[in-house]
Amino acid sequence: MEFEAIESWELQPDTEVFYNSSVGKFYYKNHHIITGKLINTLETHPLIELPSLDQKIIAMSMTNDDRIIAVQRVPHELDLISVDTLQTLTIAGGINRKILGFHWVKGIASLCDLVMITSAGIEFYKVTEKPFRVSNVRGYQFGIAFYWFEPKSGVIAAACSAPNLGKIRTFFLYQNKGTKFQGNKIIIDISPFTTDIWTTMPLNSSNLFDFYSNVYEDNINQIALISIYDGVYFIHINCIKGSLVVYKLEYEELPEIAFNLSISSGKYGIRSSDNLLILQNYDTQACHIFDIKSFEYSSRPIVTISCKEDLENREQFNSFALNHSKTQYIYYDFLLDWGLKYIDNDLCIDMNRKLCFKLNLKPEVLMQKHPSSIEAILFLLRRKGCKNQAFEFLKDSLRNKIELIKLGFFFNTLNKVYKIAAIERKKSNKDDKRPSLPSLSSFESYKPGKYIKRTSLQADVELKINSGMTVILQTDMHKEIFAPLYRERLDFDYLTKVILLYNKSLIDEDIQVHQVLQILLAKVLIESQNFVLLQQLFEHNMFNDNGDFANLMIELSKGTNSICYPPAFQIGIDMLYRLESYGALAEAFLNNGMIFEALQLLEKHPCPGFDVKLIQPRADSYNDPQLSLFVSQYINSKRL
Repeated sequence: MEFEAIESWELQPDTEVFYNSSVGKFYYKNHHIITGKLINTLETHPLIELPSLDQKIIAMSMTNDDRIIAVQRVPHELDLISVDTLQTLTIAGGINRKILGFHWVKGIASLCDLVMITSAGIEFYKVTEKPFRVSNVRGYQFGIAFYWFEPKSGVIAAACSAPNLGKIRTFFLYQNKGTKFQGNKIIIDISPFTTDIWTTMPLNSSNLFDFYSNVYEDNINQIALISIYDGVYFIHINCIKGSLVVYKLEYEELPEIAFNLSISSGKYGIRSSDNLLILQNYDTQACHIFDIKSFEYSSRPIVTISCKEDLENREQFNSFALNHSKTQYIYYDFLLDWGLKYIDNDLCIDMNRKLCFKLNLKPEVLMQKHPSSIEAILFLLRRKGCKNQAFEFLKDSLRNKIELIKLGFFFNTLNKVYKIAAIERKKSNKDDKRPSLPSLSSFESYKPGKYIKRTSLQADVELKINSGMTVILQTDMHKEIFAPLYRERLDFDYLTKVILLYNKSLIDEDIQVHQVLQILLAKVLIESQNFVLLQQLFEHNMFNDNGDFANLMIELSKGTNSICYPPAFQIGIDMLYRLESYGALAEAFLNNGMIFEALQLLEKHPCPGFDVKLIQPRADSYNDPQLSLFVSQYINSKRL
C-alpha cells in the first residue's frame, strides 16, 4: 500500500484551506481572495475576490459552478454570498442550534440545493440566483451528535444525541419522490460508549488547519458512510468488542446487513478506494481489504496487507520534495499513523509537512499470491485500468490448465456482464436523455446460420457496468487470450474444451458466437486432427456460414501442413452455395478439376463478375480433346 503525493502546500501564514468532498476540490482563502483546485486534474480555478471575507472563518463551501459561497463565520449562522452581485443571505439559528456542517447539492438533487446539519436537526433549502433568495423546503428536528455525508449517493447518516445514543437516522437527498427525504433508522451497539461526544468530525468544508485538536484514536466506535459499486453502505466498528457490521442503505427500504464479522479489537480506521472497503488496524499495522462483489470473499477480507512487512520489503523515501508535474508523482511508504488526517475516504493530509496524499493500491500486486486464480482475475476486472493485467492472469491460469468447472463459472460471470452491457446499450439508444454507451457487438438470440454484426469499439476502452465489472468482448477473448495461446500451441485438446466452454456460456446467455471464435475453434480442431468433433459441430449448426470458413474447409480437403480431411470439401462448397457465393464456388470446382460442375453452376447461376475464359486453360491442362472442345463451345455460346 502506498500514498501518492498529489499536492504540496507552500502557504502564506494567513492562508486558510478548505476541502469540498462533493466535488473533490480544495479551496484556498488568503484574506478575501479565493482560489480552487480540483483533486483529479490539479487544475486551478480562477481567483474570486470577496471583500466581505477578509476575516478568518470556520467553514466554507461553494456550488459546483462557483457562483454561490456558503460561509460559516460563527457557530450558529450560515451566510450565502452571490459571487456575481455580492449579495448576502443569512440563515440564522439560535443559541441551541450549533451548525455541524453544510453541503451544496445544487444541480444534483432535484428537490433541494443546500442541506444544513445542526445540533438540533437537518434543514433542506432551495436557493435561487435571480432573484437571490433562500427558502426552507423541509426540516427534521431532533438532537444530532454527529453525522456523515456520502456525496456520490447523496445520503446522510445522523447519529442521535443522548438519550438516543446508538440510533442512526438516514436521509436521501437525491430521491425524487417528494420532500420526504428521511429513510429508515439503524440501531447500532456503541457500548460501553456512554457519551455523545464524537472525536471524529466532518471535515467537508471545514478550515483544515484549525481542525485537529480532535484525534481519531480516542473513539472506540468507528463509523463510515461509503459508496461502493452501485450501492451506499453504513459501516460500524466497535473497536472494544471487535465487531464489524456493514449495512446496505436504500431509500424506503429497511437497512440490510450486508455482512457482520468478528475482528480483533484495536484502533481502526475505515477507508475505501476503487470500490474496496479497507480496514486499517493501527495496533497490528495491517490493512484488511474487502471486495463486497467477490463471490468467495464478500464477507471476509480478500487480502490482508502487513504494513510492517510491506515497508521492510521496499525502499523507504526520506525526502518529501514533491514534483509538481501533473504527470509525475512521488510515492511514499508509510506505517499507519494517526498523524495522517483523512479528509476523504482515500485522501489524507500530513499537517506538519503540508502534503496531501491519495491512498493508492496496486491490484495486480495484491492478487499476486491469491489462492484462487478466478477470484483474482474477477477482482482485477472490477478495478480501474486492470483489464490487461486480468488477461495475463487468465492466460497463466490456462497455461496451468485450471479446472474446467472453475473456468465455466468464470465464463458465465463474464458473459452475464456482457449481456447486461448490451441491454443497457439498447436502452440508452432508445432514450435520448441518457448518455449512449460505447458500441458493442449486436446481441441476438442464437439462431443457427444467422450472422452477428459488429460495430466499432476501441480495444483499449474499458467499459464497465453499474456493478463495477469490466465488460469483456468476444473479440477481446479472441485477440488477448485464445489466439495467443493457439500460437503458443497450448495443449490443443485442452484449448478445444476451453473455447467450447466459452462458446457454450455465450449461447446460454442467448448471445451469438462471434465468427472469429468459430474459425479459431475450427483451426484448433484441425491442428489436433479432431475431425470427428469438427464434423459433429457442423452437423449441429455450431458454425455459421462464412466465406473465410468455407475456404478453410476447402483447403483442408486438399491438405495443408500435411493435414488432410477430404470430407471438408463438401462442407466448404455447401457453405458457399448457401451464401450464394457462386463465383467462389465455381472457382473451388475448377481448382478441384470439377469442370462440368463449374459449368453447370454458371449455367444455372450466372456470375457477371466471373471470367469464364479462365475455364479454357483449366480444361486444356487435362489433355482431354473432348473436354477442351466442350468448354470452347460453351464459351462461344456465351459470345465471349
